[in-house]
Amino acid sequence: MRKIFIIITIMLSNIFAENGGGYAGATYQYGSDARSFSMGNSMVASQNGGFNQFANPALMARETGMNFGLSYFEMSLDRRIETLSMSIHLPPKATIGLAIFRAGTDDIQGRDNHGDFTEKFSMSDYVGIMSFSIGYTEKFSLGLNMKAYFNNIHSDYQAHGIGFDAGFLYRWSKNISIAGVAKNIASSTSWKIPHSDGTEKSYSEEFPLILSIGAQYFTPFDLLITMQSDAINTYENRFENILHFGCEYSGFSKDFDIRFGLKELTPTFGFGYNLSALNKYLSQFNYAVDFGMQGEGMSHNFSFIWKNNNSTERMQRK
Repeated sequence: MRKIFIIITIMLSNIFAENGGGYAGATYQYGSDARSFSMGNSMVASQNGGFNQFANPALMARETGMNFGLSYFEMSLDRRIETLSMSIHLPPKATIGLAIFRAGTDDIQGRDNHGDFTEKFSMSDYVGIMSFSIGYTEKFSLGLNMKAYFNNIHSDYQAHGIGFDAGFLYRWSKNISIAGVAKNIASSTSWKIPHSDGTEKSYSEEFPLILSIGAQYFTPFDLLITMQSDAINTYENRFENILHFGCEYSGFSKDFDIRFGLKELTPTFGFGYNLSALNKYLSQFNYAVDFGMQGEGMSHNFSFIWKNNNSTERMQRK
């Protein structure tokens, strides 16, 4: 009980004012998969086989074998997000991974300087991730993401850049883990903007540093509780904070999970179902619903995971 009290105290001490407006790279923070989204994107300290590198690359050190993840988010306002990831354990203590994240919008109505309609166009944001994680001890692991960004608006406006994430994971006990990650280290993109006179202008966007700390706790009642606090270094050179909370209940069935979360005060919800097991591998379908902000409409998020049974905390606690 004393450990739980300390963790909750640390988390609550990191809550300040609500998050401000948008920032460069905010698209990549929406969520990578249905399970993490349904739990409020509070997975910095919790195993999420198939998608660990998106939350915290240090989590990959706890995986075994090969893990694959595939997501498709059919979102309101003609938006889409797709992710594809894989990771491979390298005995005795390392894991490497590759992942790609794409966010895009089609059929955007263009307008000229007078406000008249022009052609429709699309936009896409990509990030490719190469990950490495190593478990120094049974309790402590570190991880690193190396990221490459590619952005495209219409066919004329393009950008590219690089960045890094670094994280740690510490298993305090069998049921409690704490973790932290620094995202967008030295991350930026450089845009090439053509002018009507045939010249080209360069424009750079720097991503704000995001510092996250979180914890997970397995209760004795088949309930997983996760917490996470993000501190975002905004352009005013001050940190704004977002609190995430999630829970997953698996007491109904060994093959079915129901999930609930909060991102700030926005509720999230979803479920997961184990489709089949083949030898030591497990296929899992996950779903999450995004109720959206006022007037935005609902979004439906789907994920599929093919993973090694022994790599998940759920299987370890059963």
